[in-house]
Amino acid sequence: YAAHALYHLIGPAIAFAALGTAGLAAMFSAALHGPALAGLGLAGALATPLLVQSGAHDAWPVVIYVAIVTAASYGLARLRAWLWLAFTGAAGAILWGLILSLSGTESAHANYVYIVIQTALASLVFVFDRRIIAPEQEAKLDLVSTLGPLAFGCLTAVVLFRGALYGAFDLDWMLSGAAVVAIFSVTGVLALPAAGVIAGAGVLVLAILWIWPGDATAPEGAKFAQDVLRIWFTPLEPTRFYVFATLGPGLVAWLSGITLYRGPNLPSPIALIYAGAATLTPLAALALAYLRLTHSDASLPFGAIAGLLAVAFLLAAIAFRQRLFEAMSAALHLGLGVMASAALAALALGIVFVLDRGMLTVALALAAFGAAIVESRLSIPALRWVVAGLGLVVASRLAYEPRIVGADLGATPIFNWLLFGYGVPAAAFGLAARVMRRASGEDLPVQIAQALSVIFSALLFFFQIRHALNGGDPYAKSSGLIEQGLFATTSLGFSLALTRLDTMRASPLFHLALLAFGVLSALVTIFGLGLSENPYFSGEAIEGGRFFNAILLSYGLPAVL
Repeated sequence: YAAHALYHLIGPAIAFAALGTAGLAAMFSAALHGPALAGLGLAGALATPLLVQSGAHDAWPVVIYVAIVTAASYGLARLRAWLWLAFTGAAGAILWGLILSLSGTESAHANYVYIVIQTALASLVFVFDRRIIAPEQEAKLDLVSTLGPLAFGCLTAVVLFRGALYGAFDLDWMLSGAAVVAIFSVTGVLALPAAGVIAGAGVLVLAILWIWPGDATAPEGAKFAQDVLRIWFTPLEPTRFYVFATLGPGLVAWLSGITLYRGPNLPSPIALIYAGAATLTPLAALALAYLRLTHSDASLPFGAIAGLLAVAFLLAAIAFRQRLFEAMSAALHLGLGVMASAALAALALGIVFVLDRGMLTVALALAAFGAAIVESRLSIPALRWVVAGLGLVVASRLAYEPRIVGADLGATPIFNWLLFGYGVPAAAFGLAARVMRRASGEDLPVQIAQALSVIFSALLFFFQIRHALNGGDPYAKSSGLIEQGLFATTSLGFSLALTRLDTMRASPLFHLALLAFGVLSALVTIFGLGLSENPYFSGEAIEGGRFFNAILLSYGLPAVL
């Protein structure tokens, strides 16, 4: 280094080679002299490209050099059983990938090749070289085998995002992402302890579909920065986008499904990972492609694709059912239930794609009800949590836009999107809770479904009252005597109904809910009817006639209840 940087006796090429050789020599000498020298040699070898200054802006020598250094550290780690050295080498490789990604388009294509090489090395070292030969039924998930390759999946997402951000988007961009997905998929099915890697492949496919560069034209209503939320922009090279959106999820789903089908003795955690990768990846990829290409508009072609995907899941469920007759096993039983539920979910997506965007909450709620029916027939505990998860997704969607379809509600009382968007989910989760409770008793997923049914029912009444009494605007800032009276009546009605249900079932959820509605009715009565909208204090004119008027509606009905 001194000969190059201080005295200028040798050029950058010779200094680069000499420094790298010194670092590698120190690392291999550690096989005799101990781990301290290995760490020193690895640090020096990885720092070499930073020490040598060159006028040429070429990243390929760095890519090849760091790959050699990383491979050498992996080899020494295997020779001396120093796992820490392998982790250190992987961390250095990730750091260099991030450094290369910061240099813009100059090193983008070299970095695309770099992430593929490093991912392959990590899979070889952390998965296949550590694979424990054991019977299928005794396989256990290994944290090192899973997290080692997945760290490079995160690096891949960062590198591809930076490349898309700075315009280095071409066929190499797509092929490098596809190569990493393929490496993860093959790794996850060949090594059972690293089953989580194929789930990472599915997540990476979705990440690539998300960050795929789009054109500069944002649809109306897109308020987020183009660099961050690219899902609102039509993807560039749509043909390649179609190909990747088909082959990427298809590879993950096919390999995961085949592995689950051929592994009747797989332990439950591993079987669950394969089942999730086989179903969630294509469903989520289809939803992302729909959002990016149609911007939530109705689309018959996407509805047809969802129908074909539902048929594919149905055929898979039939295959699992036939295999289950040959060999009874928990893994095949899980596969049957998950495939059947995925078929219902695909049909629900098809409804969303074909009809108005407000159908999303309805479709997801119906999919949850379908999963509850499948769970009750096949007794698959994992599906109970699918029902709960879908319920939380529906709740999040309604929290994001409580009016379902935004300002397009119209002014028609009762028979509007509120009735459909809240009523169907309320009924669906109520029936799902009942079905699951009859099948396997009351547990947390059942209580979540019950809570969602109660909440959606209450919100239905609340927003319908607001909508009807404020000219179709649930967000109106004004209120009145009749509105407060209907709120009190509704709260008391829910409290009475929940009291009856609690008496019949002795459910802790119903007991807490009836107390909550009782307190709510008291607050509305005291502050709304007693103070804020009390005509005695406000001096407002009473709507209606002498007997049938706002007072009878606002005070009489709550008094009776």
